[in-house]
Amino acid sequence: MIASPHVAVRVFSPTHCPSCGESAERAFRDRLRHGEDFLVRGCRICGHQVLQRCPALPFDGDDEFEPVILDRYIRAMKESRQAAARTILKAVAREKPAQGKLLDVGASFGWLVEEALRAGWEAEGIEPSSIACDAARRQGLPVSRGFFPDDLREVGRRWEAITLMDVLEHLEQPIEILAAIRSRLSPDGVLALQVPNSRGLFLRVSKGLVRATSGRLAGPLLRMYQTQFSYPHLHYFHPDNMHRLLSRAGFQVLNICPTPTIAGATADRVGYLKPEYAGVPSSGLISQAMIWGSSVINVAAQITGLHDTFYCIARPDRRPSACQAA
Repeated sequence: MIASPHVAVRVFSPTHCPSCGESAERAFRDRLRHGEDFLVRGCRICGHQVLQRCPALPFDGDDEFEPVILDRYIRAMKESRQAAARTILKAVAREKPAQGKLLDVGASFGWLVEEALRAGWEAEGIEPSSIACDAARRQGLPVSRGFFPDDLREVGRRWEAITLMDVLEHLEQPIEILAAIRSRLSPDGVLALQVPNSRGLFLRVSKGLVRATSGRLAGPLLRMYQTQFSYPHLHYFHPDNMHRLLSRAGFQVLNICPTPTIAGATADRVGYLKPEYAGVPSSGLISQAMIWGSSVINVAAQITGLHDTFYCIARPDRRPSACQAA
């Protein structure tokens, strides 16, 4: 990806669909365009959605949490992330009752690591953001700074479980990271990941607003794709194409389930970006409208089951016929 605050747009151009492997030239079609600097393309075969163009960063540097007001972000996200972590860890325990070593990739502020330690795992995390990593360490959580797998301290080390919560959608080549995870799981190890759902209600509503207003209300969509961050949402999956991706990467899928939408802290969710990066006022009528609208969508998502994220539990497929990632 070309990413620089000195260019007008960031571009991501995969040669193949990350989920089904079909060539981009044959499979991808434009799904949603907003001006010249925002384009989402979709695979006509499996429905995978890729962010191909997005606005340049409004700041220098590559720390994911540079644009956020830290205390507001933590209030906005901690409760829901910890609830999702508990759900995921319970699902892992059903497949692997005996806890062992667990690595959380993209550990952020260490919330999943904290829940895993409470559940009896020998847990640790790896996280590229120095802001998040330092905050986790101040809480006494074993989170090291770096990228997986390049910055692992011990070459050849394996884990009984590896988790990724809201990480895979940020990576240019999801299948490559899955292959790296597969090689670092123990023979009976388990992969658990959570990703945004392309069928989620928030994403549907934000796209509908862009279309209905001819792009005048694009703010919610840009927030859904996290274009204000160093690592935007490059991918939106749904359960079917995630199954394809995991199978291509050499995994046997054990379970795919929606992660229930957790309501609350709506004002902080709307207002955790620093004003110079937010794109919308942090107070006033527009802000209040966004808070009210988000609360309504939260309730509707719980009623309809169109949740924003889903999780997957898988293990390395040891069958001779299992397809391996290139």
